[in-house]
Amino acid sequence: MKKVVFASTVFPLPIDNGKKLVIWGILKYLIELYGAEQVTYVLLGSENKASSITRLPCKCVVLGKPSTLYRVRNILWYALVRRSKSIQELMIYSQELGRTLHAIIAGIGPDLVVCDTFRTGQFLETHERTKSTYVLYMDDLFSVRYQKTLDVLRRFPRARMNLLGNFAHFVPPLLRPLVRPGFMQKWILRLEMRLAEKRERNCVSWFDTCLLINRDEAAALREKTGHPSIHTVKPLLESYGSGSPRRYTGEPVFVFLGALNVPHNHFSIVHFIESCMDEIMERIPGVRLRVIGRGRSDKLIELADRYAGVVSLEGFVEDLDAVFGESCAMIIPLLFGSGVKIKTLEALSRSLPIISTDFGVEGIPVTNTVNCVIENDIAQYPRLMSAATDVNYNSAISKAARQFYYEHYSEGQVFKEYGSLLGTDNDVSSD
Repeated sequence: MKKVVFASTVFPLPIDNGKKLVIWGILKYLIELYGAEQVTYVLLGSENKASSITRLPCKCVVLGKPSTLYRVRNILWYALVRRSKSIQELMIYSQELGRTLHAIIAGIGPDLVVCDTFRTGQFLETHERTKSTYVLYMDDLFSVRYQKTLDVLRRFPRARMNLLGNFAHFVPPLLRPLVRPGFMQKWILRLEMRLAEKRERNCVSWFDTCLLINRDEAAALREKTGHPSIHTVKPLLESYGSGSPRRYTGEPVFVFLGALNVPHNHFSIVHFIESCMDEIMERIPGVRLRVIGRGRSDKLIELADRYAGVVSLEGFVEDLDAVFGESCAMIIPLLFGSGVKIKTLEALSRSLPIISTDFGVEGIPVTNTVNCVIENDIAQYPRLMSAATDVNYNSAISKAARQFYYEHYSEGQVFKEYGSLLGTDNDVSSD
């Protein structure tokens, strides 16, 4: 049996954001293929307690993050002076941590090493590493994500965003206030965009295979670097086929799903409610908007109070089947963002129609007016949401969405692609 090391800065459980979903899908595939005893998950820079680590169905090794002083020194030297590493890498970088990771890998002697983004991959960009097959999951192109965020800040100069999002726990508390003022947000984004783009170009040469979740971004990076080993990877949703069949009967209930501490989610839903909610209420009597996701802000709480009884903030919801089963459609009015949106796949997997901007369906080969509704003009959403309440129209979109998901994202299809991307095809066929 082959051995696998999966190194990441993210603990994949519970699965409450898109990044965790992709990590868990690959990890599940490897565990099912080789067995839990053959797979070791190395968690870097973690604050997870031992009790939570035991939930992972494979071996797990936890490595702490560097001290605050060390991380501040990292930023000053590697980001501001040498411009050789991105800030996100420097929040976990230390030579000692790198040596420890190498010792763990050498002790296991794995046939396959999977790294989650260049935050982890940075430690393995050396010829002194253990002989193995090395795969880098890059998530999406961070440089593209930051550029789109800068574009939104230019369009909406009064906007204030939580740029740290889910990465906040890696950043020393004394540094977090620095990203709040508007001028600092833009300066840091420009710096990190340039550093990330440089690292994205350089890191691919160190890995046998690099995986991105967005097809267009994978093609762009292949063209920039000339490396043919850059491919697209699909996330695995275990929800397909679960729950009762959806039977929509005309209730004007809509849902927005996403981590609310992530800039593109928070900014977009706030803008949507502020600009569209009054007209939606006029067009659709009895309408409800359920906003689901952790990280609600004071601004969102204020808006929910303003539209009490219409807009509800519901935090993390475990049973999405029940929510989607009674909803008319999912709205995804994203004004920016990058990578494939898991919320879109969640909706498609449960036959729930979606009304989305291009950002919400990026990297997903859906067809407008056939299995989804795509509209970039947010002002048109009240009209489109009203149309979606028609039971017959809703049913047609719903059936097409379900069929699309089955053909492209079912477990058998995704696992088959994992085998090809990770080089484990022969192991699957011989099992």
